[in-house]
Formats: sequence, C-alpha cells, structure tokens
Amino acid sequence: MKSLKQAGWLTLLICFFSTSLFSQMEVTPGNVVPLTPENLITNIFLGDGVEVNNVTYVGDPAAVGYFQNAEPDINIGRGIVMSSGFAEDAPGANCPAACGNSGGITSGNTSGGTDNDLFIVSGDPINDVASYIIEFVPLADTLRFDYVFASEEYDNFTCSSVNDAFGFFIWGPGIAGPYSNGAENIALVPGTTDEVSINTVNEGLEPPGPNCITTNSQFFNSNADANPQPINLEYNGFTDVFTATAIVTPCETYFIKLAIGDGGDEIYDSAVFLQAKS
Repeated sequence: MKSLKQAGWLTLLICFFSTSLFSQMEVTPGNVVPLTPENLITNIFLGDGVEVNNVTYVGDPAAVGYFQNAEPDINIGRGIVMSSGFAEDAPGANCPAACGNSGGITSGNTSGGTDNDLFIVSGDPINDVASYIIEFVPLADTLRFDYVFASEEYDNFTCSSVNDAFGFFIWGPGIAGPYSNGAENIALVPGTTDEVSINTVNEGLEPPGPNCITTNSQFFNSNADANPQPINLEYNGFTDVFTATAIVTPCETYFIKLAIGDGGDEIYDSAVFLQAKS
C-alpha cells in the first residue's frame, strides 16, 4: 500500500514534485483523477515506520487535497489539507472574490456529516465533517506528525458559541482515553492539555467566555486584512506548526481518526494542513 502503479498517478506525482519552489501555495482536491482521499494518505501523508492495513474516508472528496509550495505561508511545504469546506479554496488566490480573508465564507461542502468526538471537543453541533480512520502497525515506539490549524472563524467568532473542531484520535494497546473506542486526542496546544480550536488558540483579545482560553496567543498568527503582510491563505488566522505525538507499542495494531468539522454553523470554514511524510 506504499505506492500506486497506475500510470496516471505516476504522471501526476511527477507534476507535483516538478513545480517551482517559488510558486504560491497550490491545492489539488481529492476528487481530481487520479487522486482519491485514500491515496492522499497512503502516498502523500504517511512516512516511513508504519504499515497501513486500511484507510477509510468519510466526507466530501473535495474537502481534502494535496497542497504544495506552502512553506512561505504556513511553514509546511507540502502535504494534505482537510477542510470543513472545499480544500481547493485554501489558497487565497483560489477563493472567489466574495470570500476575502476578512471573514468571508469560503465554501460549504456537501457531506453534511457529524462526529460525536468532535462534538465533545467543540461543545457545539458539528457539521460538514471530513474524517479519516487509518488502521496501521507502527514499526517504532513513537508516532508523530506536524500540522497547522487555520480558520475563517477568526477573529469575529473567537470565544463565541461557534467553535469549529478537529482532532487526531488514536486508540489501541496502552491507550485509554475519553473518546470513542477509548481513544485519546493528541492534537494539543504545546505544553498544555488544551485541545486545539479557535477557542483555545487565538489572538487573546476577546474577553474569555465559557470554555474559552485566551492565554495561548503566542502560537497564533493573524491573516486578517489589517495585517500588514497577509499571506496567500484564505483563512483569517492560523496556528504555528504543532506536533502531535503518541507513544505506541511496535508491531501492534492501532487506529487513528483525523477529523475536522464546522462547529455551530455550516458556513465559515476551517482546515488542517498535515505535513507530507511526517
């Protein structure tokens, strides 16, 4: 499952890696042949040290995609993006004129799905879920990957009842968490037990509300119109590069769910950018 043999996939892969390093961020959505949501995981996201038994995707195929040339924008060069909207709208240059990065509506995907674990993280009803479940066998004792969370909910809805959610839920031997299947959420603010969302990583200027934390602003980057150097990213704000880490038992079978959804509404989108081969 490490590679695909189709000629179409190989051609597209060559095109991916021959793109100029000086280009702006580009996104190819997971519904563009020969890409599929599943081979984004097996061919782009996963690095060495894991054997994959199965990949299951739930959501709109256009909600995920391959991104590249993003190093100047989010400090991750390439990987896969998961969105509660359409992945191709992530670069600011791709978004329709109606959705500028001052709080516009990027898109509304058609999945309409929900997820009980994301509801626990958000505290709000969850819509437009994009979700992977990966069954894998680690060959070493530590699982880690780098990611950036970004959202259109910043800053107008910080500390409000609208709280888009995402999580990386892992379960298997030695793990006992509060989520489905005894999973633990390893998407945490560095040095804390705070799960990552707009209500836990933000500019820190809003008065704290229920379940809202304003003390992690050192990890937040604004991309609003007032920013003197807005980057090529549709979302109004985004986190630093965070690392999700879990200690695992080599050669045992584990599962991880990567999920994102709109909390409290179906319009203002959020996204997670996952570094390739991490």
